[in-house]
Amino acid sequence: MKYKKKGLSLIEILIIVAILGILAAIGKVYYGNYLIKAKKNTYLFNVSNLKKTLLNEFLKCELDTSSNVFNTFECTSNNRPSLQLIKNYLVETQQLKNVYTNDTNFFSADPCILGTVKLSLKDKGSYSLEYMDESDYISSYTIDTIWTPSKTIWNEISTGKKVCWKKIDTGKKTNWKSIF
Repeated sequence: MKYKKKGLSLIEILIIVAILGILAAIGKVYYGNYLIKAKKNTYLFNVSNLKKTLLNEFLKCELDTSSNVFNTFECTSNNRPSLQLIKNYLVETQQLKNVYTNDTNFFSADPCILGTVKLSLKDKGSYSLEYMDESDYISSYTIDTIWTPSKTIWNEISTGKKVCWKKIDTGKKTNWKSIF
């Protein structure tokens, strides 16, 4: 009576397990890098949306001083909106979360904490947004509002090779003119 082979030999099983192990190790490296890049891109997308939302809300007051910003704050107020009001509004409307820890601590006093931004009061009426950029450096973004005593007006001057700016002190407003 002849014996028929019905399965795989021990050597064949070991080769299959070794191949699967190698594929799993390679896949884990690529999958890990994919997750890191995806989280970073999501964080930068959230920061970009945060900037746009802040600008849009403050622009409402520029266009119509009788409107409200951040749902409840009146543009006719002599004081600027508080940081807490702005943060609460942004967390509720944008559903901002720290993509690295998946909690609601998107705002922090230290922008070096991974996945967070620092929103602070700058000068009178200005707000500062600090965050980690795509190169892992701290970037600062300043937003002037109608509560800022002096506004900056930028005029682009073409010199043919590059754009040059010169600050001209005019009292209340800052104007820029060509150096040449």
